[in-house]
Amino acid sequence: AVVSTQSGNYGRDAELEQSKSVMAHGGLKDAARKIIMEDVFRPLHNKGEWKVLVVDSLGRKIISTCLKMKDMLDNGITIIEHLSMVRQPLTYLDAVYFVRPSQDNLLKIRSDFGEFENSGRLYKAAHLFFTEIIPDQMLIELAKSDMAPFIQTVKEVHLAFLPIEERVFSLDNPTAYNDYYGGKLTEQKLEEIAEQLVTVCATLDEAPCPKVRICHSNLDCVKDLAKKVQAKKKKVPTATLR
Repeated sequence: AVVSTQSGNYGRDAELEQSKSVMAHGGLKDAARKIIMEDVFRPLHNKGEWKVLVVDSLGRKIISTCLKMKDMLDNGITIIEHLSMVRQPLTYLDAVYFVRPSQDNLLKIRSDFGEFENSGRLYKAAHLFFTEIIPDQMLIELAKSDMAPFIQTVKEVHLAFLPIEERVFSLDNPTAYNDYYGGKLTEQKLEEIAEQLVTVCATLDEAPCPKVRICHSNLDCVKDLAKKVQAKKKKVPTATLR
């Protein structure tokens, strides 16, 4: 799904106000880049120290959309690896994970530190940066896991979308349009979409004001999504989200 942040027919004043707000951030790409640089890379960067960046599919696309290789090299990232790929041990380097907080990703990360049979430790330590809100149960699992002594950072970045243009973003869900109008959106998928939309609002430090075309076939779906967005935005303390 590709969405524009430009307002619809809410009145000229409202449209101009929203336009100024988006421009104040330099657009979605600049806002996303600033978050990654200031919240992920720079706090960990020590001159002369190198780290590995480990990403999932969405994380890889976000990084490639917002940053250049020079940005990462300047901040001590020497290698980029995919979480799902077979990787060689680099036990002398810390790993910076930029991934979604899914159960599958959590199991892979724990496997990277030798928790399961036939797995060995790949990295010196782990810095975990999640693109969305971390479920409480996942934090409990991490705290009780064998890899806990290796975890040096756990943080929510609230950046789970692709900033395509200055005011256009994608949720990287190619089936969303057909699922939405075909009535095939599951409860889990609605949760994911709501979570991603809240991260867009957090990136721009804006409250959501969705406008959709409602028909009988998707009325309930729209209401459910709106409720989920309103509930989830209360869990994002880093944004104003008025």
